Amino acid sequence: MFLTLYAASPSAFTISNNIRLVPYILVTYFLFTTIRLYLMYRHVLPSWFISLSVVADIALLMITIWSFHQQYGQPLSFYLKAPTLLYIFIFIALRALRFEVRYIVLAGGVSALGWALIFLYVIFAECGNLMITRDYTQYLTTNSVLIAGELDKLISIVIVTGILALAISRARGLLEWSVVEGDRGRTLSRPLARCEKAQLMPPMF
Repeated sequence: MFLTLYAASPSAFTISNNIRLVPYILVTYFLFTTIRLYLMYRHVLPSWFISLSVVADIALLMITIWSFHQQYGQPLSFYLKAPTLLYIFIFIALRALRFEVRYIVLAGGVSALGWALIFLYVIFAECGNLMITRDYTQYLTTNSVLIAGELDKLISIVIVTGILALAISRARGLLEWSVVEGDRGRTLSRPLARCEKAQLMPPMF
């Protein structure tokens, strides 16, 4: 999907001598996904490899977002407004398909940490030219930075992660309870079935 979207969009590079990171990132992600699919169909993936996959997904997305300021020839604060950040929620929700809370928490934690790091990178790398504002209109219409806006994004990532983790935890607990109750019901029904069968059998004398 990412390759299709990139191929369909017109080239956005305004400076010819910039390194085009996005194609390399997409190719790397494609190769990594292919290897992951191959291993998944051949073997049961170990937990460390799944955790590595989570970190790789988020890291490649963060590097892609970071590269946008080069791609469009803008200051670093430009990439903080990239809508590509919304893909983070796809990667977090994707981990819910494994029905294990730890991978959801890992994806959310790495996402929040990654966004915090690239946000702090903007502040410290452009400390002399950084335009920090409290005006929301100026934040939306210029390359200025609204600290509260970036904190909102981090809070949203953490809250979505927490809600998904809670939902999966409760669903897994309900599933386990249903299995236990089903086994208990079948266990209790066996003596009753044997008793009923014995009562129906004619006497042997």
